[in-house]
Amino acid sequence: MVRSVHDFSVLAGERVARGSGQEEQAAVLTYGLEVLLGIVIEAGVILGLAWLLGITATAIVILVSFLSFRLLSGGSHCTAYYRCLLLSTIVFLSLAALAGPLGDLVTSRPWVMAVTGLGIFFMTWRWAPVDTPQKPLPPEKLPARRFWCQFYILAWYVLISYLPLPPAWLGATLLGVLWQAFSVTPAGEKFTRGADFLLALAVFKKEEVKERVVAD
Repeated sequence: MVRSVHDFSVLAGERVARGSGQEEQAAVLTYGLEVLLGIVIEAGVILGLAWLLGITATAIVILVSFLSFRLLSGGSHCTAYYRCLLLSTIVFLSLAALAGPLGDLVTSRPWVMAVTGLGIFFMTWRWAPVDTPQKPLPPEKLPARRFWCQFYILAWYVLISYLPLPPAWLGATLLGVLWQAFSVTPAGEKFTRGADFLLALAVFKKEEVKERVVAD
């Protein structure tokens, strides 16, 4: 019985691998499918809630900025998809709500954008890209990937500096890329692990309470 995105991805990945005669690629196919489905579901949930809150446009800008950079740089994950979904929803809705005030601040004080951009570039230069156990980056490809991560940040910064973006959109793209840059740092990894642990603990306690209620 398929009970989760992971279960479905495993079944589909193994079936595609067998059908194509590439059984040794089953793990890679499973991981890719799980990531794709996860992104679609997360984006749907986040944008649906953002629409209810009236912050759809800034949420879209944040997601596009975050995901486009994450494809190059990688980053930390929760150990279970549904905890990742919950954490992402909380983080991105919070960032979308902050995008407007940050955009106004950047518009009135351009040095804030310059400092943010320098911080993002430093984190990218120092720590990106990040490997994942499911899809490790071959050592020979590391220099090229590092170059493209840094090039992305430079090109992105030049682009947002010259495009006449609404202040809220400017704040949104800064927050989206900043959050992704933070996720590749040791502090970002610790934050994700800590949030993952707390969410897992909360779920465990909830299930334990249910079991006690049923037993009584």
